[in-house]
Amino acid sequence: MQHLLWVSVSEEEAMSWRMREMCDQCPFAEGAHLAKTLGEERMAEIKDDVIIGQSFKCHKTYFHNPIDEETGEWADTGKELECAGALAFRQTPEAIAGVPAAFQRLLNKIHKEAD
Repeated sequence: MQHLLWVSVSEEEAMSWRMREMCDQCPFAEGAHLAKTLGEERMAEIKDDVIIGQSFKCHKTYFHNPIDEETGEWADTGKELECAGALAFRQTPEAIAGVPAAFQRLLNKIHKEAD
Protein backbone atom coordinates (compact mmCIF):
# COMPACT_ATOMS: atom_id res chain seq x y z
CA MET A 1 0.00 0.00 0.00
CA GLN A 2 1.32 3.45 -0.91
CA HIS A 3 0.21 6.59 0.85
CA LEU A 4 -0.36 9.48 -1.54
CA LEU A 5 -1.18 12.65 0.37
CA TRP A 6 -3.83 11.46 2.82
CA VAL A 7 -5.29 8.65 0.72
CA SER A 8 -4.14 5.03 0.85
CA VAL A 9 -4.18 3.26 -2.51
CA SER A 10 -2.88 -0.03 -3.82
CA GLU A 11 0.35 0.00 -5.81
CA GLU A 12 -1.63 -0.86 -8.97
CA GLU A 13 -3.91 2.14 -8.45
CA ALA A 14 -0.95 4.39 -7.71
CA MET A 15 0.71 3.36 -10.97
CA SER A 16 -2.40 3.66 -13.15
CA TRP A 17 -1.56 7.26 -14.09
CA ARG A 18 1.48 6.25 -16.12
CA MET A 19 2.82 3.59 -18.45
CA ARG A 20 4.83 1.03 -16.50
CA GLU A 21 7.56 0.72 -19.14
CA MET A 22 8.70 2.49 -22.27
CA CYS A 23 6.90 1.11 -25.27
CA ASP A 24 8.87 -0.14 -28.27
CA GLN A 25 8.06 3.07 -30.19
CA CYS A 26 8.73 5.57 -27.39
CA PRO A 27 10.41 8.71 -28.74
CA PHE A 28 12.62 8.73 -25.62
CA ALA A 29 14.05 5.25 -26.34
CA GLU A 30 17.61 5.08 -27.64
CA GLY A 31 17.58 5.33 -31.45
CA ALA A 32 13.78 5.48 -31.59
CA HIS A 33 12.23 5.66 -35.05
CA LEU A 34 9.48 7.95 -33.76
CA ALA A 35 12.04 10.48 -32.50
CA LYS A 36 13.64 10.52 -35.94
CA THR A 37 10.21 10.94 -37.57
CA LEU A 38 9.36 13.84 -35.27
CA GLY A 39 12.66 15.50 -36.08
CA GLU A 40 15.27 17.16 -33.88
CA GLU A 41 13.39 20.44 -33.47
CA ARG A 42 10.12 18.82 -32.33
CA MET A 43 11.97 16.44 -29.98
CA ALA A 44 13.81 19.42 -28.48
CA GLU A 45 10.44 21.12 -27.86
CA ILE A 46 9.04 17.95 -26.26
CA LYS A 47 12.12 17.58 -24.07
CA ASP A 48 11.89 21.23 -22.99
CA ASP A 49 8.25 20.71 -22.01
CA VAL A 50 9.13 17.58 -20.04
CA ILE A 51 12.07 19.30 -18.35
CA ILE A 52 9.89 22.14 -17.07
CA GLY A 53 7.36 19.67 -15.72
CA GLN A 54 4.65 19.58 -18.34
CA SER A 55 2.78 16.35 -18.76
CA PHE A 56 3.67 14.20 -21.77
CA LYS A 57 1.21 11.43 -22.48
CA CYS A 58 2.13 8.15 -24.16
CA HIS A 59 1.22 8.27 -27.84
CA LYS A 60 -0.31 4.80 -27.57
CA THR A 61 -2.92 6.07 -25.11
CA TYR A 62 -4.05 8.82 -27.50
CA PHE A 63 -4.80 6.43 -30.34
CA HIS A 64 -8.60 6.75 -30.46
CA ASN A 65 -9.01 10.25 -29.07
CA PRO A 66 -11.24 12.73 -30.87
CA ILE A 67 -9.78 15.92 -32.32
CA ASP A 68 -10.70 19.09 -30.43
CA GLU A 69 -12.37 21.35 -33.00
CA GLU A 70 -11.10 24.55 -31.34
CA THR A 71 -7.44 23.62 -30.99
CA GLY A 72 -7.11 21.02 -33.74
CA GLU A 73 -5.27 18.76 -31.30
CA TRP A 74 -6.20 15.48 -29.66
CA ALA A 75 -8.74 15.97 -26.92
CA ASP A 76 -8.06 14.43 -23.52
CA THR A 77 -10.46 11.65 -22.53
CA GLY A 78 -9.03 11.05 -19.07
CA LYS A 79 -7.70 7.64 -20.13
CA GLU A 80 -4.30 8.90 -21.30
CA LEU A 81 -1.27 7.66 -19.39
CA GLU A 82 1.94 9.53 -18.70
CA CYS A 83 4.81 8.41 -20.94
CA ALA A 84 7.29 6.19 -19.08
CA GLY A 85 10.10 7.42 -21.33
CA ALA A 86 9.35 11.05 -20.52
CA LEU A 87 9.34 10.29 -16.80
CA ALA A 88 12.67 8.47 -17.11
CA PHE A 89 14.13 11.30 -19.22
CA ARG A 90 13.17 13.84 -16.54
CA GLN A 91 15.66 12.12 -14.19
CA THR A 92 18.62 12.14 -16.60
CA PRO A 93 21.64 14.43 -16.27
CA GLU A 94 20.68 15.97 -19.65
CA ALA A 95 17.27 16.99 -18.31
CA ILE A 96 18.54 18.19 -14.95
CA ALA A 97 21.30 20.27 -16.56
CA GLY A 98 18.82 21.59 -19.12
CA VAL A 99 16.39 23.16 -16.66
CA PRO A 100 17.74 26.73 -16.82
CA ALA A 101 18.03 26.68 -20.63
CA ALA A 102 14.55 25.17 -21.03
CA PHE A 103 13.00 27.87 -18.89
CA GLN A 104 14.87 30.53 -20.85
CA ARG A 105 13.56 29.13 -24.14
CA LEU A 106 10.04 29.10 -22.65
CA LEU A 107 10.35 32.73 -21.58
CA ASN A 108 11.65 33.69 -25.05
CA LYS A 109 8.71 31.90 -26.66
CA ILE A 110 6.22 33.69 -24.40
CA HIS A 111 7.90 37.02 -25.15
CA LYS A 112 7.69 36.41 -28.93
CA GLU A 113 4.00 35.45 -28.68
CA ALA A 114 3.28 38.61 -26.69
CA ASP A 115 4.79 40.83 -29.42
